[in-house]
Amino acid sequence: MSLLRCQINARPGWKFGALGTCFVGHDARSKAVMDGRTRDLSKIRHDIDENVLSQIQRRQQNFSTRVSRSKRQPKWLYPLPAERQYSRALVAYIDLLSSKVTQIVVPHLQEILSRRNAEVPEPMRSDDYADDITTLSTLVRLSLTILL
Repeated sequence: MSLLRCQINARPGWKFGALGTCFVGHDARSKAVMDGRTRDLSKIRHDIDENVLSQIQRRQQNFSTRVSRSKRQPKWLYPLPAERQYSRALVAYIDLLSSKVTQIVVPHLQEILSRRNAEVPEPMRSDDYADDITTLSTLVRLSLTILL
C-alpha cells in the first residue's frame, strides 16, 4: 500500500491505501502514515493464532495471583531473642550453681576451718586442706551433671 492524494471539500489531503481515511492540513501526511501503520499492525494481530492470544490473556489474569508480597520485617528488639534466651539460661545456671554451693560446701566450711586451726599452729598455717575442698567441688559438679 502507498500514500494517495485525496480531497475533502476541495481541500487537498493524504490517505494510506484505497480504504484509508483522508487527512487534510499541515500534518496530513504523517497522520496518513500512522493510519497505515495501525492498519498493518491490526492485520498482523488477526494473523496470530487465537490459542496464543487466549494463553496470553490467561497469563495476564493469573499474574496478580502469582505475585506474592513479601512479609513485613519484624522490628529489631534489643537484645535479640537468641541472646535473650542465652542470658536467661545463663542466669538460671548461675542460680543453680550458687544454690548447690550453698547446700554442699557451706555446711562443711566450719568443720574444715576448725580442724585446720586445731592441727596447724598459728605461725605454720598453710593451705593443706585442698583435698577437702577438691572433694566438695567434685560433689558440686556431680550434683550439677545429675540435674542437667
